[in-house]
Amino acid sequence: MSYVNVPLWKSVDNVAKIQMNTVQICPLRQQTGGGEDDEMDCIGAEADDTEVEFVRKVCETEVVDSANLLSAFVPLVVHVCSNPSRYRDPSLRIAASLALAKLMLVSPDFCERHLQLLFTLMERSEEDALRGNLIVAAGDLSFRFPNVLEPWTPNMYARLRDPSPAVRSNTLTVLTHLILNDMIKVKGQISDMALCVSDESDKISGLARHFFSELARKGNALYNVMPDIISRLSSAEEEVTEDRFRKVMGHIVSLIEKDKVISTLQLLSHME
Repeated sequence: MSYVNVPLWKSVDNVAKIQMNTVQICPLRQQTGGGEDDEMDCIGAEADDTEVEFVRKVCETEVVDSANLLSAFVPLVVHVCSNPSRYRDPSLRIAASLALAKLMLVSPDFCERHLQLLFTLMERSEEDALRGNLIVAAGDLSFRFPNVLEPWTPNMYARLRDPSPAVRSNTLTVLTHLILNDMIKVKGQISDMALCVSDESDKISGLARHFFSELARKGNALYNVMPDIISRLSSAEEEVTEDRFRKVMGHIVSLIEKDKVISTLQLLSHME
């Protein structure tokens, strides 16, 4: 079962951007001597923009937190998600977790209150489909509320070590999208993505290679994380075999200019 999300807030954002562009154009029309029609266009654009902001406010503060039809389902959804041992039907748990994620997409306050529950389900659920769905939902939430999700980024990286190849694949795809679009910062856990280069799944290995190839094109982004990748993969805690280390670093080093590789190795020698 795949996660299918239809984030209505994106449509609101797009409308807002269009209206903002219209409002910015209006003063130019007035300066060039536009008539009454142009002035009416300005007034209409400002009114539309006000409506968009009103709709956004309603979505974020009233849809899931007020006495309306949709909010009436919130206690039920949260109850089912909070008691997986009581509700053993996998389809029910998966449906409830998806409903929870969609409700969280609407309101930042509701999202922040239920993040702990969302990530607990993502880490402890027995169903691969549920964990895979929720990592995609976490990616949507990171795009929607980046500041709220930022402290939970390590929990997202942790799914790269999930026993399910499908979950690892979803996680790698989500993180690739977020990192390459500058939605989250490249942190120490980038070494977990580097390990995916040697994943037993050809699909995951291919996705990881594509990610680092794209990252290498973003200025010095790959070069800047090289010391951290080498340091973490060579630590005793990671228990990375020599063959795997050579395979991973061989691919990553091949994407960096020779002079930069030498500089990185010199830096690491001084750190030792």
